[in-house]
Amino acid sequence: MKRIMITIGCLLLMTPALFAVNGGLGIRLGYGQNDPKFENQNLTTHGEVGGVELLEEWDLSDETSRIGAKLGFDIYGKNKYSQSGLEAIDNTFAVPLSIYYKQSNEKWGWFAGGGLTWLSTTVKASTSYGSESFSKSKFFPHLTAGTEYYFNQSISIGLDLKYNIAAEMTLEKYGYSYVSDRSGFNAAITARYYFPMDTESWM
Repeated sequence: MKRIMITIGCLLLMTPALFAVNGGLGIRLGYGQNDPKFENQNLTTHGEVGGVELLEEWDLSDETSRIGAKLGFDIYGKNKYSQSGLEAIDNTFAVPLSIYYKQSNEKWGWFAGGGLTWLSTTVKASTSYGSESFSKSKFFPHLTAGTEYYFNQSISIGLDLKYNIAAEMTLEKYGYSYVSDRSGFNAAITARYYFPMDTESWM
């Protein structure tokens, strides 16, 4: 399923444009809701999230409205549990695929849409006797919206909002139980570089 989603995302981003098309690259840094538990105990949490994205946009009836698709890769801050000689640290990353509608002018733009995220968490539990790692992944839907300011036709900076739906999963192995929960709101500052994808723009 993960391979299918990534393949669909790549096909969307590589599909030849029927209208004037822009491509783009983005980098973002933000913070998200994060409620993990290890053995039913709270952890030292880190809600930071950083990521990159590849996007493509298709112009609709005019150059102010577009349909876009973007594929991202996000890395989350590590959560940590340490008590009574037992330490547990998680590593979590996600691959979100989003479809969105955008309205923009020369200086400002806004967008709204939704999609599907593949989330993966690996937990390493260590004691004085050794360590064990266990992993789990899942798909969940998300909603997204945001706004951006254009410095010129190529460079923008903006605020991205994302709401993860049912992004909770329980990892169990070797008698350990870990709950990873990334459900809820995420907010990030995103810088983007846009470039023309239609052949006429390169002439």
